[in-house]
Amino acid sequence: MRTITFGVKDTNGYHKKLVVCNETKQYERGKICQNSTFIDVWVKSNKDLDTIESKLKADGYTKTEEEFKNER
Repeated sequence: MRTITFGVKDTNGYHKKLVVCNETKQYERGKICQNSTFIDVWVKSNKDLDTIESKLKADGYTKTEEEFKNER
């Protein structure tokens, strides 16, 4: 299962992430994500993550806090 992880550096030293899976049309957002341990793409601010998240919702993606489930 292929995912892409967007990340932003937090002032407290923790990275905030947004992990997207196109296969299952799911995404996860937070400091500690079940679906990723590294960042693929760095963005400038939390506002960028908000923009990506709103586009995902508009495209029918669902938010999860668990491991991505295969929809096959």
